[in-house]
Formats: sequence, structure tokens, C-alpha cells
Amino acid sequence: LNYIEIPELNEVFFTAVLRDINARKSFEQRLGWLSSHDDLTKIYNRRFFNEQIAKEWRRTLRSQESLALIMLDIDHFKNYNDAFGHQIGDQCLIKIASCLQESCHRASDIVARYGGEEFVILLPGTNLDGARQIAANIVRSVSALNIPHPNSRTSKKITVSIGIAAMIPTMGCSYERLIHFADHALYAAKQNGRNKFSVHQD
Repeated sequence: LNYIEIPELNEVFFTAVLRDINARKSFEQRLGWLSSHDDLTKIYNRRFFNEQIAKEWRRTLRSQESLALIMLDIDHFKNYNDAFGHQIGDQCLIKIASCLQESCHRASDIVARYGGEEFVILLPGTNLDGARQIAANIVRSVSALNIPHPNSRTSKKITVSIGIAAMIPTMGCSYERLIHFADHALYAAKQNGRNKFSVHQD
């Protein structure tokens, strides 16, 4: 807003310059959303997961609650992409992501795409038994989607393998240990035939 005085006319004016910032605000919101979400599946991304597991590790270290982690991989997904193409493969990823979100009912549960066909679910305040129940439900729910997968060596439809780990954080121990345990359990599920979950036991 500017004040303008014109003595010759004995007049005083105010001039205003207005600018519509809706487009800029919308762009900023979009950037903020993309920084924490996977653009394809619309669930959280790996960056956000890494931030949240570090935060929850610190919180549960103080409260001495159990922190559980589920790692999930779509069985023989490369064969699926080779058979149907990446567009159909993307649709499969979207359906799996939606299925995972529906399996988690608490606001504190974090479902994220970890990379490619791999997903993670962070479950604060959850022990192994609670994580087992969720994992078993996911295996059933994914199977119930009945997504054809003729090139799978496990089943004629899309299935998933799941690794589960849970810890009560201790001083001198990092959340990376929890990720390692869940990843090790996922490997065991794959080695034992896939389409199932495996639990890491200390």
C-alpha cells in the first residue's frame, strides 16, 4: 500500500498492489506432501518412515514400551511386471498399499513404501503377538484380493512374505537393529516358501 500526494491537484491517493498467492501456496503444499508421501501409492515414503522410527525409538526408550516392525515384500513381483507391464504392476502396488492401510487401525501406526515392492509398518506400543495378528490378517487380505499372478512360483495369485520383529529399546542400541531383525525375518519367510510371515526371536 503506497501513499501518493499530488500538490498540483490538491489530491491524495493510495495505491495497492494485490497478488494471488493461491497457486504458490498450493505448490508449497504439494512439495510438503511429496516430501513425506509416495506419489504412486499415496502412503508414506521411506524418508518419513526413517524420521518416524527414530522418533518412536526415542519415545519408547523413555516409556519402555515395545516397538514392533513389519517388513513386507510382494512375492515374485519382477515376474509380475515382466508378464503384465509396469502400468499394471503399479496398479498392483496401489492395491497392496490400500490393503495394508486397511489392516492398521490406529493413528499411530505408520504404513510406508520402503522401496520397489517392499513395504514397512511401524507399530508403536505393540508386542510380537500383536504384530503377528496384523501380519496374519495381511496375508489373508492380500490373498483375498485375488490378483492373478500366473508367473509366480508360489501361487497363481499375488502373495506376500512378511518379517516381524519387536523390541523394547535400550540405551546403546539403535532402531537400525530393529530394522535388521525384521529384514532377517523377512528373508526367513522367503526361504521357507513365501506367502507367510516369519518372526524374529532373540
